[in-house]
Amino acid sequence: MRAYLPLAAALLVAAMSTAPPDMAATVPGADAGSVSVTLVTGDRIVGSAGGGPVATIPSEGDGGPMLSFTDPTGDRYVVPSVAAPYAGRQLDLSLFDVSALARARTRDGIPVELSFATGATPVAPPGVTLTAASGGVARGYVNVASTSRFAAMLRERIGADIAAGREPGTGPLPGGLVRMALAAPTTPGPATPAYPMRVVQLTTVGLSGQLANSFVTLFNVDSARRLPGKALFTHGEIQRLAVPEGHYVALSFFYDFDQHGRLVAGRWVTPGFTVSDSGAVTTIGIDERSASSRISVATPQQAAEDGMTVTFIPQDAAGQTGLVVTAGGAASHGADFYVTPTSAAAVGNLRFLVSWGGQSATARYDVAFGSNNVPAVNAYTVDPNELAVVRQRFFADPTDTPRAAFLKAPLDPVTGRIGGLVYGNPGGVPAPGEVTEYVGTADGGQWLQMTQMPGNVLYSADDRTFTAGHHYSIDWGHGPQTAEFGQHSGPHQWWNSIQYPHCLACSDGGTLSLFFADDAADSDPTHQGTVLDATTRITLYRDGTQVVDGQNAVGTVVTSAPGAYRAVFDVDRGTQPTGSHSSHTHTELTFRDLPGSALPAGNTCFGESAATACHILPVLTLNYQLATDQTGTSTAPRQLMRLDVAHLSYDGAGSHDPITSVTVAVSFDGTTWQPATVHRDNGQYLVAWPNPTSAQGTSPALRVTAADAAGGSITQTVTNAYTIAAASH
Repeated sequence: MRAYLPLAAALLVAAMSTAPPDMAATVPGADAGSVSVTLVTGDRIVGSAGGGPVATIPSEGDGGPMLSFTDPTGDRYVVPSVAAPYAGRQLDLSLFDVSALARARTRDGIPVELSFATGATPVAPPGVTLTAASGGVARGYVNVASTSRFAAMLRERIGADIAAGREPGTGPLPGGLVRMALAAPTTPGPATPAYPMRVVQLTTVGLSGQLANSFVTLFNVDSARRLPGKALFTHGEIQRLAVPEGHYVALSFFYDFDQHGRLVAGRWVTPGFTVSDSGAVTTIGIDERSASSRISVATPQQAAEDGMTVTFIPQDAAGQTGLVVTAGGAASHGADFYVTPTSAAAVGNLRFLVSWGGQSATARYDVAFGSNNVPAVNAYTVDPNELAVVRQRFFADPTDTPRAAFLKAPLDPVTGRIGGLVYGNPGGVPAPGEVTEYVGTADGGQWLQMTQMPGNVLYSADDRTFTAGHHYSIDWGHGPQTAEFGQHSGPHQWWNSIQYPHCLACSDGGTLSLFFADDAADSDPTHQGTVLDATTRITLYRDGTQVVDGQNAVGTVVTSAPGAYRAVFDVDRGTQPTGSHSSHTHTELTFRDLPGSALPAGNTCFGESAATACHILPVLTLNYQLATDQTGTSTAPRQLMRLDVAHLSYDGAGSHDPITSVTVAVSFDGTTWQPATVHRDNGQYLVAWPNPTSAQGTSPALRVTAADAAGGSITQTVTNAYTIAAASH
């Protein structure tokens, strides 16, 4: 199975003898690669070890809003509401550093270190297994199966605090536990610029008028470089901290719980303030009671809310931001969100973004509303004339579980950023199945969509702008699922893909990067798909000499040099149930590193600089549109397939060398191959072959070979590409 090593070393292989001596240590993007991690509360997060957006899938039965933010190092944090009263105190923030968890991924659970009160004998909290203890400290782990017990303990303690009239999180935890942290390296904080520092005193007051716990982030709106975001939980205490002088906005989030330990309301207070250079202490009071404007959404058809996020994106005077703070998610169990209206900022800007999802009797709604600053009224009515209609179809093998997670988030048209918290339907969507979705366009209509498919396959799509009144159809997981490079549109930056955020095959004059990050592509060439637990191997040859051999890797970076390249890439899904489709794919690719199409602005590649611009390598890519039902099964005596043979492209830039040959063969026994008929049809290829009655109930293999006029070629073999329906009796 694919291992996820620190710094995602399993996903990146440095060149052998041809690389400079420091290549392995300095290869950019060593954090690339998509990983799935589970928090100590059981909530599942899919994201990149290098930060960027994350997809959140709440723990079953509990759910609740989550808080998501980035720190100045770029690490992404996700704090579930049940952990918020303890975050930053009894529960160290490292436990919620998704980027650190991804880098430290192990198969033995979440490694933790624990400290206990003086005189207390270390006792494992519910859900924690201790492996060593000495004095008042211990080490252990939390495995996925036991996270629900740990979350239940936290919820019970919060409820007990509420029942006793205490601030949530102030009561003791079982066994005298005073601190639990991730037992793995975290990213060192960045060097602080040498600005004169001044003292700020923060007081956070709750609905009772007493000191209350709140999450607070400070952002300097004069210049993000001065303070791009300082985050803390106040825990009902007066806080003092040192910051540079200047103008600020404080993003403050308060949690309100009931006696069952469930969040019933979240309230945002976002005051602006000034820290003078006088040397006097700046005193800031943040009052939860000012957040009285409730956020609500009304849709043309009555719909039950199943997810809402509230995102704040502060911008400095130059329009820059290093901070995105979001609260919300799926399965919020009726928790309401309130905000404090704000007027236009004297310096900088505060972007406010509400995204909302809900399910009606016949369809679902996903809408977004954005504004500069927080409006006085936050009751939103969805205009039917500002909706696009999207037919979302989900494919799955007959052996898979019948549900998929459907994830989505809007992109803010002003800042070009997303909240980083991509919410999804609790309980998922049917797979195989179909959903009619009404997508909002009031905030520009640009959306990022993802699916976590059965078989542990994650798909992310290029961001897409939907037009009101238009109809769309999108297929997810339509096989065969193979390694592709795709044809992408829009700025393919970090928010487009949590699998790999750079050009998949590019050269900058000194560095050549080749990544089969799209190792489980479906029928949509704008999707990127990856199997989260497959075994992979990449081998790269230059002029017949092997330069890379990477087990459990999807890509490599080598020193660029003219020559003929051959890459061999294998994906083995041996962990999937017997009968699963695309169980093994084998791809052989040849190309030359020659000056080619420049990578369009807004995209990135390894090693680029002002002096060394990126160009796209002329690598061939295949895209299959096989005529099957939504389980990948065919009942037709004559099988049809549309095949795209093209080159990797971004916004149309890439090789346009003519395709000179295409052949397709099918094997019903895994040994002998029968040629298929291939006809060129309007830029695509229409392929046909017979499905013999003798092969009913089996899953044939496919082999496609193609070449272009520049001498490039691709050969791809897919085992168990589809299933021929068994004979009916």
